Amino acid sequence: EFYERGSIITPGPAPTDTLVMEFTAPTGYLGILYGILLHYTGTGFEEGSGDIEWRVKVGNGWGAQGLGSCLFQLGTVGQCLSLTDYIAVNSNQRVQVLVRVPNTSGNIQVGASRILATIQGWWYPL
Repeated sequence: EFYERGSIITPGPAPTDTLVMEFTAPTGYLGILYGILLHYTGTGFEEGSGDIEWRVKVGNGWGAQGLGSCLFQLGTVGQCLSLTDYIAVNSNQRVQVLVRVPNTSGNIQVGASRILATIQGWWYPL
């Protein structure tokens, strides 16, 4: 079993995604991702507003349905949300959590808050 975590200072608006965390499946292992945390620590965020958009990328594609453009926080600090559809990861495949913060409302505490991400799963030898 593994837990991969990342945390960055909330970035300002930018035309591209910002990397929150990444890891690579070990050589000779397959992985199953079964839990996720996507969280913003500041105030002013309204779920679904589009002010913050998380993305989970596995290899060259996006993660499970709903994780290619997630406008809602998932899980709570210390407790990942269980995924209903596990996400498979192949040997040497990279997993990334990215964020975009358009902050169109102006309410996001850019530079004064954090974006958190945790992914939990299992590795299995080939």
